[in-house]
Amino acid sequence: MSDELSILDRPLTLEEAAEYLQLPSRTVRELCTRKKLAHARLNYRNFRFRRADLDAYVDKRTVQISSPK
Repeated sequence: MSDELSILDRPLTLEEAAEYLQLPSRTVRELCTRKKLAHARLNYRNFRFRRADLDAYVDKRTVQISSPK
């Protein structure tokens, strides 16, 4: 079980984050450049992402549907 947790806690690469968000990697890179998506930048080309930050990005953009009265 601890191996599963460590895999889930491992930071994601740009490509993995793009797959997780179901977006092109170019879009994820642009979101980082525009400071719209939390990330760690290891150097010019290498980004890392936490799943919690990716989930928070999606949560901020989730449209709530109000029920008809």
